[in-house]
Amino acid sequence: MHSDRESAARIVSEIRAADRRVRAKVSFLKYQDQIGLFLFVFAICGFFFTAWGALQGLSYWIVIPLIAFFTSILHEIEHDLIHDLYYRGNRWIQNLMFAFIWILRPNTISPWKRKGIHLLHHKVSGSPPDIEERLITNGMPYGFKRILCIMDGFLNMILRRREVERIPGMRTFNIRLASLPMVPIFYGSILVECLLIATGNMSSIRTTLDFLMVVWVIPNVIRQACLVFLSSTMHYYGGVDSVFRQTQVLNAWYFLPMQLFCFNFGSTHGIHHFVVNQPFYLREMVKRSAHAAFRENGIHFNDLSTFRSANHYEPIGGI
Repeated sequence: MHSDRESAARIVSEIRAADRRVRAKVSFLKYQDQIGLFLFVFAICGFFFTAWGALQGLSYWIVIPLIAFFTSILHEIEHDLIHDLYYRGNRWIQNLMFAFIWILRPNTISPWKRKGIHLLHHKVSGSPPDIEERLITNGMPYGFKRILCIMDGFLNMILRRREVERIPGMRTFNIRLASLPMVPIFYGSILVECLLIATGNMSSIRTTLDFLMVVWVIPNVIRQACLVFLSSTMHYYGGVDSVFRQTQVLNAWYFLPMQLFCFNFGSTHGIHHFVVNQPFYLREMVKRSAHAAFRENGIHFNDLSTFRSANHYEPIGGI
């Protein structure tokens, strides 16, 4: 029986070995900066091409999931940029990518502000000072209130204001400043749209807002809700004393609809906690080997007890 530390070391070793095997087979993976930039441009072009399709009459049932998918790629690129995986040392390119990502994925805090709390998340994951996970409901008892908070970040801040203010470290992290200017613009557009609908206004402003709802608001609400649900479920809170206990793997079939809108986050994000310096597409490429190592060393898969325990890690669990 291995200790958590020994098991974690074995997992890291297997992931790194799988990484080396993949890189040896696929030589262009050495162009990591260029791949990141290509995926960034691909996602942005996909976003605008789909938006153009909406103007040409493309069904909203196609437009909304497509844009949710493209913005999920942008989320992963932002996450990789936070870890300096593309254009390390070139702040001009990184800042330009951050800016475009935030404009197209506006219902989140500033990527520049998120960087600090995300790096903190890796240091204190699963404990009270983990601001990032606490802000997305990790550790809350499951119920109607948590579902509302998962669905919408604005409601989350309203319903959990006092709880959020008590999170250790929140005094040094001003969430209002971290939200400016994109979050107010995002929710302001929703408020104006609702007011115009309520008054029956069919002006050109209403037509523009209808378009923004389809290509900018609804896809991001769906994408963010899927990501928050999977992230807050696959990260443990409480009973965590090592990287071995920070995450589980969510890869059951019933999670698939949500995985489609957050780039298979529930299945592969746990790999990132063991090996931080892998871009998101490489996690997909080493997933099979990583999951085999997870199973051999006792990482939980599809542990539904987390819904009962408010994400508390329990040594014997999983299904």
